[in-house]
Amino acid sequence: MADAQDLLWTKLRELDSPTHLERPADFDEAEAAARFVILVNLVDAAFGCECSTDAGPALIQDASFYGDLRVPAAATYTGHELWIRVSNFGPMATFSSGPGDAADMADIARSDRDRIENALTSAGYLLVPKAALRNAYDGRANSPFLYTWWSRYFDYL
Repeated sequence: MADAQDLLWTKLRELDSPTHLERPADFDEAEAAARFVILVNLVDAAFGCECSTDAGPALIQDASFYGDLRVPAAATYTGHELWIRVSNFGPMATFSSGPGDAADMADIARSDRDRIENALTSAGYLLVPKAALRNAYDGRANSPFLYTWWSRYFDYL
């Protein structure tokens, strides 16, 4: 029986295309937008605030991710702003205490993690841990922009 880590890597490799770097061939923008709105509403409700967002192909260009959602510091247990990034692939998402692949989850309170994880699951996203995304990219796409699995699914290209 495969463990969660094996299943995650199977999914990451399954979604990897040698020719479609920014979004999969069957990317449904309307579906991605609707799912993102659901996520925003769930996170807003979970944290009792209005989160800021940047999302969609009109705002996020030349990227393998759909958008960002930021939970304001004042709404979190630790007083740190939290970032959720949603991929164009999957649908997959990850979160941390700041933007980019260098940000970590170490200073995120368990209660904040639980609220984000519950919202992601309820909106139908697969949570991809930041630690997995820091691994060197060894997939099928031949691109000078792909260094890590973070850049493959969650970064500008």
